[in-house]
Amino acid sequence: MRYTATQYATALRAVAADLSTFQQLLADLRAVHERCAGDRAAWSFFVDRNAEPTAQERVLRTVFQDFLSDRTYQFLVQLFRDHQFAQLPRILTIAERMEDGETGSVRVEVVSAVSIPEPTRATLDALLMEKLGRRPISAYAVDPACIGGLRVTIDATRAWDGTVAGKLEQLRVRLRSI
Repeated sequence: MRYTATQYATALRAVAADLSTFQQLLADLRAVHERCAGDRAAWSFFVDRNAEPTAQERVLRTVFQDFLSDRTYQFLVQLFRDHQFAQLPRILTIAERMEDGETGSVRVEVVSAVSIPEPTRATLDALLMEKLGRRPISAYAVDPACIGGLRVTIDATRAWDGTVAGKLEQLRVRLRSI
């Protein structure tokens, strides 16, 4: 039987007896995902449906033995056995939304042309909290292509583009329609 990312995320939450355990599982899984996604060969090996799950388990144990809890390891082993490791990014997204619902927070991505200093980040987070009515969990990124301004994405669904590049694109679209 093939399970959906939502079913895996729900099972992950059920395994964790409390919110702090759930948050630790998510932190472990994020670390595994970031490390594997950053290494094309590792990612290919872990998502290979023809790879022997026991070989994947051995590599996982060897590479991550220093920080993986047994629960996290067993969850990943199940993904290998079900040949569903490729769903890990989607499982994480769903599980993070579950966590956000429990903690009353919201995920926000802020992209700017240059790094935003910490005092400005704190001010921006306070404004987001005021506007959204929930505590923002903000991730800040730099993209020089923005030229200037900010692009803010909330819960990976709603976006506000106040970048110079975004305004130029809007102008280009309007000029083409004339």
